Amino acid sequence: MQSTYSTESGQLEYIGRYRILEVLGKGAMAIVYKAYDPNIDRSLAIKVLREERCVDTEYRERFLREARAAGNLSHPNIVTVYDVGEFNDRPYIVMEVVEGNPLDVLMKQGKQFSMDEILDICIQLAQALNYAHKNGVVHRDIKPSNIIYHTATDSVKITDFGIAHLESNEMTQQTQAGEVLGTPQYMSPEQVLGQPVDGRSDLFSVGVVMYQMVSGQKPFTGDTIASLLFQIATEDPQPLDKVSHIPGELRLVIEKLLEKQPHKRFQSGEELARTLTRLREDDQEPDAARIIPLRVKWTFIMTMLVGSVLLIGLYFVYQKQYEAMKNQAVDYGGSLTKFIASEAALPLLDDDPVAIQVIVAVAKQRNNEGAAPPNTLAEKLNAKPQHKGDINYITIVDRKSIIRGHNNMTKVGKTYKGYNGGQKIYDGEDMQVIDLTLPSTERVFEFGVPITFKNHNAKIELGHVYIGISQASLQNVISTTIIMMLVLMGSTITAVIVIAYVFGATLARPIQILRRSMSDISHGHMSTRIIQKRQDEFGQLFASFNRMAESLQKQERKSNPKQKHHATHHPDDTTIF
Repeated sequence: MQSTYSTESGQLEYIGRYRILEVLGKGAMAIVYKAYDPNIDRSLAIKVLREERCVDTEYRERFLREARAAGNLSHPNIVTVYDVGEFNDRPYIVMEVVEGNPLDVLMKQGKQFSMDEILDICIQLAQALNYAHKNGVVHRDIKPSNIIYHTATDSVKITDFGIAHLESNEMTQQTQAGEVLGTPQYMSPEQVLGQPVDGRSDLFSVGVVMYQMVSGQKPFTGDTIASLLFQIATEDPQPLDKVSHIPGELRLVIEKLLEKQPHKRFQSGEELARTLTRLREDDQEPDAARIIPLRVKWTFIMTMLVGSVLLIGLYFVYQKQYEAMKNQAVDYGGSLTKFIASEAALPLLDDDPVAIQVIVAVAKQRNNEGAAPPNTLAEKLNAKPQHKGDINYITIVDRKSIIRGHNNMTKVGKTYKGYNGGQKIYDGEDMQVIDLTLPSTERVFEFGVPITFKNHNAKIELGHVYIGISQASLQNVISTTIIMMLVLMGSTITAVIVIAYVFGATLARPIQILRRSMSDISHGHMSTRIIQKRQDEFGQLFASFNRMAESLQKQERKSNPKQKHHATHHPDDTTIF
């Protein structure tokens, strides 16, 4: 293949038929260009080994191994290789242009990955690596800069099989002592120690990437290359529960990936992907959908109980207060009506329309809510009104049903028809009370009292007095009472919700401790112990768990006497020895 250089700028313009558009990135070993293929009208990425590296046979062979290894892989989460060639004795690889950004760039920009995003990214990584490992390819340089993440589609692409090698019976599996391949902070212990490397080494690197994504810091951070490699080979990273709040199950997955010995890690990308998929599904569907947290359940139950009791109490209080105020209104209205009837008897007998109308006017003016009716007409004339609007109408009717007195003068002299309907709440010889709804939709208590005149121990009925007293004030008082009781009810329920939630959370905490400890046991941490002391049934349950765990640990040590144990502490609750 031929290459063309710009005589003015010295910049590379063509590699064979591919026209160079721009530089995408530069590394210690190669330069990546964005190029255009006119034959198929497509943009591509071309990775070219640096000129100074071409004189090194090992680098040149390693670069060609990358081309052969990546060229045989076809997976949606692995960058596709289209072509391999050489120009001017410099090997190059033609690859797809990947949309998105490397994870290291996103992390430097301050992106905070959600648990769902982390699980999705790592599931795709595990599936891609599982495919590569089954095809005999170990990447050996898994790191954030080699993982391209497209945020719009949540898709991942692994790139740069720069130090991948083909596993073959004819090839040595041993990295030469002292030869360091890969990015040191993401290397596995076996890479550091020059031991045989397989797919589980890539999974260790995935664990390092996951640790960094969930905590924002790298698990191994030596000041020098020597101290860094020593940490990777011999020291455990800082426990995740001290640097990040993540689900216990995900923490255990990362801890398992970062095991020093390969046989203690996940043994394949398929196993890792299956575990992460289960965690994602458990978080999104089954337990979350089926299980109602204890604090929520207690809060709901207590809120329903207290709310029901308060509603029943509110109903009875409303009924009692309404009856009491209705009786008060009836007593007041009855007294006032009887008083007007007694005052109107003589003027009606004397056919004195002026006196009758004065009685009506004064009664309307008096209208003191809740006040006892005056004893004399003089008291009524001298009294000052305190509240207006309670008396809706006053009607004085003679024995011929002719209106002789009314607060509306236009009705005087007309035949009294009265209002139809209503519910009788009192019916006696001296008074009748009806709960009535007027055509204007206003509710009133209508009081009807006969006007009588005593003559020689005989009662002569001269007519009737009808007074309509509005229920608006009564309804306002009742409404105010209901509002105040609802406010009190809301405050009470709010207090109950807070107390019940706190109580439920307190009750749920020991259950969560036990659940997490049992999860640790199920993931192989037989030395888990619950160190929290309680003087209740939970304390007895914790003690039983510790006895069970101790028995399991003894059995494990008998089966593997050379295994070393160290102590890892969880905040306030459990410890793993």
